[in-house]
Amino acid sequence: MLDKGVDKRKKYTAPALEKGIDIIEYMTDQTHGLTMSEISQGLKRSVGELFRMVVVLEQRGYLNFDTASEEYSLTLKMFDIAHRNVPISKLTGAAIPVMQSLVRELRQSCHMTVYHDGKCMVIAQKESPGPSGFNVRLGVEVQLLQSCSGHVILAFSDDTARKFMLSECPATVRRSIKKAALKDILDKVKENGFECMDSAITHGVKDIGFPVFNHMGEVVAALTVPFLERIDGSQRIDIDDAIDRLGTAVEEISRAMGYSPKK
Repeated sequence: MLDKGVDKRKKYTAPALEKGIDIIEYMTDQTHGLTMSEISQGLKRSVGELFRMVVVLEQRGYLNFDTASEEYSLTLKMFDIAHRNVPISKLTGAAIPVMQSLVRELRQSCHMTVYHDGKCMVIAQKESPGPSGFNVRLGVEVQLLQSCSGHVILAFSDDTARKFMLSECPATVRRSIKKAALKDILDKVKENGFECMDSAITHGVKDIGFPVFNHMGEVVAALTVPFLERIDGSQRIDIDDAIDRLGTAVEEISRAMGYSPKK
């Protein structure tokens, strides 16, 4: 009789598939294009081992090849595939019409982020309809511990989820803030129901973020407005009004996700 405590499943290997995945994961961490030789050096494999994999990944649209520099770079195809995933598709489908109305009303941009691999990733964004604004690109990753979005997602997650997310943050990031200081920040965000803080990357920008909940009452995303205060007298809505209207917007999105607040 088999011992139930022992995993008897056979382990399979697919060397070609593993090489392809290695290439995609390695290219994800690069900030610029790489030549075939540089990819080979980075993965510590010969060019001969990787050449066919890289060419096929280019043919299938996962990599882009620049003929001038002879460098390969990752395309957004992986992001597009993830974006078609049902939970993400449902979330963005509920959010985008509300976000469009919000940016027209505030004349400020907004973006939605979800937790991803120790960081937050922008899965939807709408630019300000005004002549100027601060925009965050689709697919960009932002730090979990230093960003408005990260504070919101951490603050409204349960203890188990929060511990997991923190464990996936790079050690250098975790060491950048004391546990007691982070706890104070998250407690305040939870108490207020939102985060409002100076941008961690741009002077003169106030980031306002609210949580989006699903039908289980779990936080699934943060909706953030990088608020720019204009000095030319054209500002129609001040930051307090923006906070109120952003709060109303996330309530609408959460209801569309099946959320019903406890009374």
